Amino acid sequence: MRIASACLSLALAAVVGCGSSPALKPDPVEVSGEVKLPSGAAAKDLTVSFQPTGGDAMPAGAKLQSGGQFTVKMIPGPYVFYFSEEANAKFAAYKNVPEKYKTPDAANTVTIEAGKPVVLQLN
Repeated sequence: MRIASACLSLALAAVVGCGSSPALKPDPVEVSGEVKLPSGAAAKDLTVSFQPTGGDAMPAGAKLQSGGQFTVKMIPGPYVFYFSEEANAKFAAYKNVPEKYKTPDAANTVTIEAGKPVVLQLN
């Protein structure tokens, strides 16, 4: 009787399942972009940080090259971008970053889309 009960339980579990399967997370995509200072000059040496505002995304950061360009792998979606003092205070260009971009702020949101370059114009 125990064997029949165990077999019935196993068969029922196979038919019903043990729960829903986890949702697949999107794959990160390579994102290229550029940061321009209020003067229009390219930012250089700084690190831009991206904090996701929802979904399955993870925080990301990218070191700016001499022309202000960056490349980073990110999951598409909305992010708040900023330039933290901890990562950037030692660079001369940091003094030209407006205060509103030095901490995460919902007003500084960018949507990352696969295959679309990002231009961050600091005003």
